[in-house]
Amino acid sequence: MVRIAWAQTLSLVDDETILQQLSHLAETLIVGARDWLYAACCREWGTPCNPQGVPQPLLILGMGKLGGGELNFSS
Repeated sequence: MVRIAWAQTLSLVDDETILQQLSHLAETLIVGARDWLYAACCREWGTPCNPQGVPQPLLILGMGKLGGGELNFSS
């Protein structure tokens, strides 16, 4: 995040690139947190499965600024 803020402060990249980089960073952090939480919950309570016994993943749906790749520092 510091690298992104520094690039914006020095006007090294355009605003669109900053928005995309912040959105990508947020998505990466969300996926990491999701994976950690899913593994912890599976250890504690078992893996969630549908009626056919197929394991079901944990889904996070990003909408708004995150879904559109338009996060900024105030989002």
